[in-house]
Amino acid sequence: YLISNSNAFTCHLSFTLDNFYNEAHTNKDLSLCTFVTWIPINQQTGELEEDHFEVEGGEFVFPKDGCAVDFMRFNSIVECAWKASDHFHHTLPSPTPKGSPHTQLGISSQLPESAERALQTHQDEIPDYKKLWTIRDLEKVVKDAVTKYDEKGKLREPNKKKKQPKPKKQLKKVQSKRKDEHNK
Repeated sequence: YLISNSNAFTCHLSFTLDNFYNEAHTNKDLSLCTFVTWIPINQQTGELEEDHFEVEGGEFVFPKDGCAVDFMRFNSIVECAWKASDHFHHTLPSPTPKGSPHTQLGISSQLPESAERALQTHQDEIPDYKKLWTIRDLEKVVKDAVTKYDEKGKLREPNKKKKQPKPKKQLKKVQSKRKDEHNK
């Protein structure tokens, strides 16, 4: 995660279901846009419900922009992205009985200001932050595991690194010299 990176998108997911609704609002997000996916599911099985989906209402509305997503016109997954910090939005109530097996599972992803502040606080409390959070290749991880830790997984003292065995070719040469010396 890169703090204040204009390319950063999200670290936060919100889930809604079972007749969720709310009041019109804008979000306090740092991300350029919010991305939402609505998935018609059967709550009892968790499976995608594309046939005979029985949910009414629950439209997603942009009241000041005069538009909405009417789920009754779709029989599948719906996706939407918008600048949630600029456009008022909300979900309308649904007359579908609470506890119905069918629901719209909503998943939204955004970067709220509060999440960014928490990450920044956490980052500021860690000394040498950049040294702790790096991308490393597998060869480096294996080498460190062999040299820094003993067979029981305990950290070795700094000057007691495990000696690496010599390559097999060099061992054969040493053995050949010993045989020659022994035969003399």
